[in-house]
Amino acid sequence: MRVITDIKELLKAFGIEEDQIDSDFHIFKLENYDIEKSKLKQAFYSDLFEITLVIEDDGHFTYGENSYHDINQTICFLSPGQLTSYRRDNGIAKGYSIHFKSSFLSPIKQTYEILTEFNYFKLHSLPLYKLNKTQLNEFTKMFMDIYKEFELNDNQSINIIRLYLNALLYKVNRIIPNNIDIIGMSRSNQIANMFEELLYQHSSKYKLLSEYASLLNISSAHLSDCVKKTCGKPAKQVVIDHQVLKAKSLLTQSNLSIKEVAFELGYADVTNFTKFVKKHLGVTPKEFRHNP
Repeated sequence: MRVITDIKELLKAFGIEEDQIDSDFHIFKLENYDIEKSKLKQAFYSDLFEITLVIEDDGHFTYGENSYHDINQTICFLSPGQLTSYRRDNGIAKGYSIHFKSSFLSPIKQTYEILTEFNYFKLHSLPLYKLNKTQLNEFTKMFMDIYKEFELNDNQSINIIRLYLNALLYKVNRIIPNNIDIIGMSRSNQIANMFEELLYQHSSKYKLLSEYASLLNISSAHLSDCVKKTCGKPAKQVVIDHQVLKAKSLLTQSNLSIKEVAFELGYADVTNFTKFVKKHLGVTPKEFRHNP
């Protein structure tokens, strides 16, 4: 499965011939995405955050085993590590797509911090929200402002785009819980979504899949089936992904000792935490802290 690691590679794969003004940020109009030139015919992983505003489009997204049609007047959020694809058979789309790395934000944030603060960036589900006319107009203006500044590209543009992007993220935080419907929320999607919420709420308390299943009043097997169907990953791997992201965030963005970080992730024994980090990051916690 292809993994897109940076914006330059993403644009090349999309067949979009546009100049970059920053290695960690890009915005393009959906009408500039020529489906015939795209080299991404299959689902792929990306190491980037994505926010796409779809004003008009007859294409569809696929995430895991789920396809999302009727994506007109929607806003979509993707996080690093999500498996997705997009297809449009004909017609011209209208809208904007923003791609950025966590390091672009100011102050700089780790991926885990973004997922925690802006929880519409679900790591293992695809939040695709339907907008009403007022919301669509409001978001369209915000995306247009970012795009205009991107095109201007003078010596202040990157700083202004950072401010606009932060404003957009917090604006979504204000609006998303209110009167916006998530598309495609099957029962499996709902369970996977609730499972991820529990990961954030109880990351230092539970580790066993059976414990999360018990909190959801379902069997471990049913939880595993729902998560696998929704995101294409085993539920145990989702738990590991979450723990790795939190470990990386705490080791680089906090003053906690390694012992305290271990405790935050539910490890009473630092030795076991060190083994976990070494296994999944290839270095010890101390080594990662000094060279993330």
